[in-house]
Amino acid sequence: MEEAAQTIVGRRDFSAFGGHHRQPIRTLHALRVRRQGRTVTIDVIGDAFLRQMVRSIVAALLRVGRGEVTGTEFQAALQAPTRAFAGEVAPAAGLCLRRVTYPATGRKRNGA
Repeated sequence: MEEAAQTIVGRRDFSAFGGHHRQPIRTLHALRVRRQGRTVTIDVIGDAFLRQMVRSIVAALLRVGRGEVTGTEFQAALQAPTRAFAGEVAPAAGLCLRRVTYPATGRKRNGA
């Protein structure tokens, strides 16, 4: 799963994992997969995400982990003209947003 995850890090068109969007180019800065017992933790760091993009990536990585697809098939799914793996998404239960950060702009907020 970790090896497959590293193949999609970078700036690219993520339409296959996020559906139609007028600007599907996104940058994944990091994608880390860890396993402790039965718990799999997947950290995704990017500049922005398409609707259901992270859930789609997680579902696809779980397919890799279960041996249903190879890492090569996972990477090839990103190039597909349609939604990867029929648009399968991981269930929202167990997923959490941990942090949102914005770059410093040098501007003061609220006149402070």
